[in-house]
Amino acid sequence: YDQILYDDAVFQPVAPLAGDHPCLTFSGLSKVHRACGWRVGWAHLSGDDARLGDFRAALDLLGALRLCANVPGQYAIEAAVNGPDTISELCTPGGRLYETRRAVIEACAASEHLSLV
Repeated sequence: YDQILYDDAVFQPVAPLAGDHPCLTFSGLSKVHRACGWRVGWAHLSGDDARLGDFRAALDLLGALRLCANVPGQYAIEAAVNGPDTISELCTPGGRLYETRRAVIEACAASEHLSLV
């Protein structure tokens, strides 16, 4: 959800903070690129190679066990990632996601039984 941000929020990825420690970062097309149901995603393993050995091997094995990859969806990844930004306008005032969020916040504030955390 790295691009679904409201107001002045800034996304801070964890991988640069992890330094040499192993860090597995996930992303996909479903939310940011609104391709729900496509089951297309990716993972990036970062950190010191000396510390990643067995973990990287296990991830490679898991990846090889997946026999029914969504090949058409994989072709959509490049177009979605390198294509135009279509989510930001939805997250600004007047945008569908922003206004839905605002309505939920207002409803929670008006409720005696709900509160936001």
